Amino acid sequence: MPAISLTNKCQLSCKYCFAADIIKKSKDKEEISIEDLQYVLNFLKTGSSEQPLKLVGGEPMLHSRFLEIIDIVKNDKYFNNVMIFTNGLDLDKYIDLINDSKFCLLINCNSYMDIGKTKFEKLMNNIKLLNKYNINFELGINLYYLGMDYSYIFDLLKLTKNKNLRFSVAVSNSEKEETQLVLESYLEFKPFLIKFFNDCVDNEIVPYFDCNSIPFCLLNIEDKKVFLKLDRLAKKLKVISTITTARKCNSPITIFPDLTAIRCYSQASLCNVNIKNFKDIYSLENYFNNKIDVYEDEILISPKCKKCENDVKNKCGICPAYKNKEIREIISK
Repeated sequence: MPAISLTNKCQLSCKYCFAADIIKKSKDKEEISIEDLQYVLNFLKTGSSEQPLKLVGGEPMLHSRFLEIIDIVKNDKYFNNVMIFTNGLDLDKYIDLINDSKFCLLINCNSYMDIGKTKFEKLMNNIKLLNKYNINFELGINLYYLGMDYSYIFDLLKLTKNKNLRFSVAVSNSEKEETQLVLESYLEFKPFLIKFFNDCVDNEIVPYFDCNSIPFCLLNIEDKKVFLKLDRLAKKLKVISTITTARKCNSPITIFPDLTAIRCYSQASLCNVNIKNFKDIYSLENYFNNKIDVYEDEILISPKCKKCENDVKNKCGICPAYKNKEIREIISK
C-alpha cells in the first residue's frame, strides 16, 4: 500500500536524508489538507486493507492538524493497522492518542552527535514513555558512513523489550556514482557492516534489512558464518530475520501533500504523477511497474550479474537507485 507523506516539515537535518531532495521540490505545498487526505484514503481503499497504512514525512507529527488526522485514521474501520514513521521527538505530545492497538511506530534513531544531547535525551525519555504505555514500536538506524559510532542504538534498545532492529545502509548519491563502481563501494563498506552484525549478536539484537541489502556474491565463508549466527539468534529469540534472505526492493509508492506520487524516494527524479489521473491503486502501481520497474532487470551492476542466480530471480537486494541513470536513458527514448 502506498505511503502518505503528511508534511515536508522536519525539525532535523540528517545528512543521509533520502527525502531531502524531493521535499525541497515540494515546498509549494508543505502539508496535506484534510480534504486531500480524505481523497487519498478513499483512493487507497481501492486496494487491499491487509497491508498497514503508512504515515510518513518529513516528520508526520509536525503536521498542524496531526491530532485530527490520527482521529480520522483511528476511526476508519477499513485500515486495520497504521504505521507511523517518526524521529520520536514529539511522541510525548500525542502519547494518549496513539495509545491504541491499531498503531505501530517506527522510530528512526539518530545519535546525540547528530541531533545534540537535548534532543537525544528527549528521544530516550519518549522511548521510556512508549514502554510505560506498552505501545507497539520498533527502533531503526541508518548506517551512512564508515566508522560511524552506532553504539547508541544498543543503549536505546536496552530501554525497550525489543530484540529486533530495523536498519538500512543509506543509499549514496546514485546520480553521481557510476554503476560499475557500486560493488566496489559495497566491498569497502562490508567489513564495517560485518562488525555491526557481530556487535548485534553480542548484544542479543537481531537486525533486519529495510532496504539496500548487501549482495550475497560479496560474502565469503567467514561473512556467511556471521549471518548464520544471526539466524540462530533470531530462532532463539523468536524474532524475524532477513539477513540471509536477499530480496527484490519493495519500497512503497509515496503520495505527497500535493497528491503527486513517486515510485520511491531514491527514484523520485525518474518520474512522478498526480494520483487523480488514476482510477485506483492498481492502475497507479501498473504505471510505475511499466515505467520503471520493468527496466531494472535489464540493467546489470556488473557483467558477473548475468549468470547470478540471485539477480536472475530478482533477489539481489541492491538498491535500484544505482540504476537510475541507465533507467532514465531508456525511458527517455
